Amino acid sequence: MFADLILGAQMEELPPVLNAKYTTFMHTPTNLILMLAVKAQLVNNQVYRDGIGLRHVKIAMEEGYVELGGRVGLCLFPVELYPEVFRGTQIINGGDYAAVSWEGTDWDQPIPEQMAPREGVDMFALHLCNDSLGYCVPDNNFAFFGHIIGDEIADEVLSLGKYTASTVVTEFEKLMQSIG
Repeated sequence: MFADLILGAQMEELPPVLNAKYTTFMHTPTNLILMLAVKAQLVNNQVYRDGIGLRHVKIAMEEGYVELGGRVGLCLFPVELYPEVFRGTQIINGGDYAAVSWEGTDWDQPIPEQMAPREGVDMFALHLCNDSLGYCVPDNNFAFFGHIIGDEIADEVLSLGKYTASTVVTEFEKLMQSIG
């Protein structure tokens, strides 16, 4: 079905332009279960320390942007973003996102889909690129212990923690601002 969709699309030829830019940054995870899995070598993420204790543990993350023909922007994320992180909450559910988020607030971060470096570039998210750092739950909907009693715990267990989404978006925004 996916192939039929692509083959049936009316596509113009893209100019032979390929631009790519990457950035690496450090993130402090807050998910203690994941950190225990790293320590037990159940997952193979490289961990760095800038001191003693869990607040000094850092995980390197890499994000990138690849542009094809000056019209297609591929946003390369090391995590699996929730749709509202990439596209914004009103686009996804058309309703009141604050009413269903764990903290009862809107996701108020900049929207990567709207960070195209110039007019006419359509942005698409590619997830788990270069790294496998789990789910990227919006900060305002991350409720690790709150979801333990429910059936939605997998996303939080497989996430670096509460502030991963805002860190990923902030660093991606810096990357996009560096493109001239």
